[in-house]
Amino acid sequence: MSERNTVITGVGAITPLGRTYRETMDAAWQGQIGISYQEAWLAEQAQPDWLIKIHEAIEEAAQSTRSKKTRELLLGVETENGHRGGLINMLPGYQRLRSKVAGRIIGYNLIEDPDYPFADLIPARSVPREFTPSGSLGLRAAAEAATKAAIVDENLKPLVDTSRYSVVVGSGIGGAIKLAEGAYKILRNIRPSSTDMFQMMPESPVITIADVMGAEGGHYLIPKACSSSIAALIQAHRQIKLDEADVVLAGGIEALNYYTLVEFEATGAAYEGSDSKRASLPFNPAREGAVISEGSVFFVLEDEKYARNRGAVILARLTGYGEAGGPGERTELSPKHLFNAVELSLKRSNWEPSDPTAYGAHATATKRGDPGEIKVVNWLDAKLGVDLESRVMATKGRAGHMLGNAGAMAAAEMLEALDTQSLPPAVGSEEVEDDMEKYITSATEVTEREIKKGIVVGAGFGNQNAAIVLEAY
Repeated sequence: MSERNTVITGVGAITPLGRTYRETMDAAWQGQIGISYQEAWLAEQAQPDWLIKIHEAIEEAAQSTRSKKTRELLLGVETENGHRGGLINMLPGYQRLRSKVAGRIIGYNLIEDPDYPFADLIPARSVPREFTPSGSLGLRAAAEAATKAAIVDENLKPLVDTSRYSVVVGSGIGGAIKLAEGAYKILRNIRPSSTDMFQMMPESPVITIADVMGAEGGHYLIPKACSSSIAALIQAHRQIKLDEADVVLAGGIEALNYYTLVEFEATGAAYEGSDSKRASLPFNPAREGAVISEGSVFFVLEDEKYARNRGAVILARLTGYGEAGGPGERTELSPKHLFNAVELSLKRSNWEPSDPTAYGAHATATKRGDPGEIKVVNWLDAKLGVDLESRVMATKGRAGHMLGNAGAMAAAEMLEALDTQSLPPAVGSEEVEDDMEKYITSATEVTEREIKKGIVVGAGFGNQNAAIVLEAY
């Protein structure tokens, strides 16, 4: 079998910075911020209308009764430590969330999409029954990537051999975002619908995206926490190298809800302040934690010969990849293992010290995570001779941390960097730790640098590390 090389021929995005890849990249290079204060949205989920009505009914009943025992049964007993017992304190609802800042995509409706004929392809009743929020975002980004690559027509009908056309999705949560909503239903004594189980399956977005996009090859969900979408691109690359597919639609998805923020905050890694403009500060000594966001970025990866034969416009190559893990803290980045993943990706890409190279950092702006990645950047310089001066890109200061989609977002920015030979402002990194000053890009303006290869990394909870190398075509 002749050598098969992987190229990228399309990209699509929907993020807090924009509804398309172009809008997202323009906003990034202009230094815009897609993070905002979301207290009202979060409060609405924590206290839905039906729960507020129950609270009000209990309080009204307590006020109208003359029985002290009944009142205590309804409201509980006041103690030095606060209320204990009482029917009202047994109701669902979590009021302790301190994180009120997030990167949201507000108002997107799949059926009303102005650019793609989803309304003609998907019965309106199927969207709330089958599509998770992350699946809807993923389908939008996938449709953009596929149409730009011309692997589908304007009606999203495949123009390639569908048996050799696959879908790979990376997501830390996937359809499982619906699990908490299902539990809420059961607590209210509401019978789950026949499609709730399908929505709750972590892989449900993969199925719905592949179905609408007409892909009939092997499909995969890659759940590797915050390295999921980089791992998805690696899986797509392997499928092409192993001659299992000619075309792979691959990327990341993640959607937000109240429960996601509650769970992430419990790890101790979340930003708990209220200043959305100074919330996410990668590598900055003033950083206070990660800001969670949602979004989706998809790429079309193809065998190079196949792409050239069909006349595709090639944007870049994917030339190297590496993965590593091992014993370590469950929620803390391991410098050793992330470095190992990057080193392996460089070896597989036939990287040379003379190659001008950029680095798309994971950099979540946490107190404990960023110092570990600073070590990795310095080791790349000292041990391997990778010249990263003014070539380290930190995406999360402007777009927040998209969890499973974080790596795909960084890869999209690296694709743009290779095309423009420039890197966007490192928003939030106006000041950085001493060991990063040499490497970080300007925080206030576009940094013009020669770039031949770009390293993009992902580091997930559980010490799951992944890296890829993109190369200018």
